[in-house]
Amino acid sequence: MKKYIFCFSLIIATIAGTANDTLRVKSNIDEATFLLEGALIKSNVKISIPRGESVLVIEHLPQSIDPTSIRIKTPKSIRVASVEPGINPNTLPPNALDDIRAKRKTIQQKRQKLNNKLKALGEEMTLLKTNYNVKGQETLSKDKLKIIADFYRERMQEIHNTELDVQYTLHDLNKQLTALDDSIEMRQMRKEPFAEITVNINASKYTNATLQVTSYIPNAGWHAAYELLIPSTTEPMKLIHKAVVKQNTSKAWKNVKASVSNTNPTLTNEKPNMRVWYTNQPKPSYGSGKRVIQQMKKTGSIRGRVFDNSSGAIPYANVVLMQNGNQVTGSVTNASGNFKIEHVKPGYYNIKASSVGYQPTSTSRFRVNAGQTSNINLRMQAAVAQLDEIVVAAVEEERPRMRKKTSSKTAPAATTGGTQPKYEITSSSAQGVNTLQQSNRIEYKFDKPYNIPAHNQEKQIELQTTAIPAEFKYYALPDFADAAFLIAKIPGWEKIKLLEGEAAIFFENTWVGSTWLTPKKTTDTLKLSIARDPSIVIKKELIKHEIKRNLLGKNKSETYDYEITVKNTKAYPIEITIEDQIPVSNIKDKSVEINEKSGAKHIEEKGFLYWNVKLGKGESEQLTLSYTIEK
Repeated sequence: MKKYIFCFSLIIATIAGTANDTLRVKSNIDEATFLLEGALIKSNVKISIPRGESVLVIEHLPQSIDPTSIRIKTPKSIRVASVEPGINPNTLPPNALDDIRAKRKTIQQKRQKLNNKLKALGEEMTLLKTNYNVKGQETLSKDKLKIIADFYRERMQEIHNTELDVQYTLHDLNKQLTALDDSIEMRQMRKEPFAEITVNINASKYTNATLQVTSYIPNAGWHAAYELLIPSTTEPMKLIHKAVVKQNTSKAWKNVKASVSNTNPTLTNEKPNMRVWYTNQPKPSYGSGKRVIQQMKKTGSIRGRVFDNSSGAIPYANVVLMQNGNQVTGSVTNASGNFKIEHVKPGYYNIKASSVGYQPTSTSRFRVNAGQTSNINLRMQAAVAQLDEIVVAAVEEERPRMRKKTSSKTAPAATTGGTQPKYEITSSSAQGVNTLQQSNRIEYKFDKPYNIPAHNQEKQIELQTTAIPAEFKYYALPDFADAAFLIAKIPGWEKIKLLEGEAAIFFENTWVGSTWLTPKKTTDTLKLSIARDPSIVIKKELIKHEIKRNLLGKNKSETYDYEITVKNTKAYPIEITIEDQIPVSNIKDKSVEINEKSGAKHIEEKGFLYWNVKLGKGESEQLTLSYTIEK
């Protein structure tokens, strides 16, 4: 009986000893939800866990995981007692390179012996050359002289051949030594530090378990990008939504089940409480609204202004922040040409600016520091190209309706352009994309697994396509350009669910530029400048300039007569608004009178004139503008 009791006790001890062993398992990233800043990553860890208490170490997680975000989901038979995250330096064991170092030492010893041999051969060669001179010695017979000469020749040849063999051997040994050094360096380089999670668990029974480990990393994320396709002014536009995902860890994520969400965990959900603002004190600051996340760096900001050669503001210019050739974020200048970009991580950047009618420009590289604002201004040159960069702006107010013009020719009614379509914005998800929309967030899940490259290399994934009916109309400012600008107005644009991002624009199957789309607008109608269209020709000519003088020879009045010609060379009718202006007097006893305006709408307080012209295919229209400045 005692024998059986002893055996049973031995079995219990063995099981207990096994249960208390440390279990180590390597993790891979199986799922990733990319957020606007950061990503939620999930690893499915499969492991056999014995009954009782165990210590599980989950290895090879990204170093940047936020310790407070770690969650571990286990089967019901396993209870998690504690979770302790940490960094494993992943250094090599002390004896890991002993075999390589031993080989290296052997080679070094061989090299030393061969170098010693070369030295001895050199000394022998010197000795032979020193004793080669037989001058002053007794006269040698011919036979003795031949024996001495043969000896010197044969021995010197042996020394030279031996030196050559030794040098070849040394060359091979040096190559072997270099290979061993490279091997040591490579093995040391591969051993990068990683995050690991030590989990104390208690299993009620032996379990083949799959543990789900979820955590947040800040050095990942996604941003929106778009393609805006405009086949013609008679068809709806198509907006292709894309997600540009990236992660900045040292290893690529392979076969990851991915999704993207428009949530941003770095923004705080807590409303600040207002504080009293006394007149003798600065206005209270309530911070940036950013939540502090462990291991995340502080950010800086950028302010600036975009202006032309005359220092005049360029409103609604497209401003894009670039880093190492990659787009980071962007903004649009306001009516005063000013822009601001906030929450920029410290580092070196440059800015690109573009606007209709101007040549794109960029800054040299500059640094953004944490907690500081960088002031960056950009000057833009007027463009001469036919098609330029595109800008986007919300419509602040509608143009006043044009009165029926009186011109030298009655234009036929246009069948396209300027008509009010029936607005029905429809969206369809890309193949293999499932859209989950809630009141405060949108998430796109992808059926197909993706490989996400390391080191911030971008991966584009198509999300959906939105059909957008729009009102297309041409506008022209003859004093600025001899071509027309195509404008698209999109009412109800908030239904599109835009995120900030750059959009490449294709008009009539041709790339015409890009714009920065932003949902940060309070108006109901979005206004897009599509292209500068050279197929609509605008020409303004001064026909007559008459100056009348009084009896004293001083100018009394000046009359200007202009002729504006508009020609439609497109294959379909168009509607166009011509914009011009006359001076407005701000001096007493000086007035401006209009003699002829061909039915233009005149905004007297500003001096603005608008003609609404409808032209059929190949037709042209002439408008007359005449005004007199009385002095």
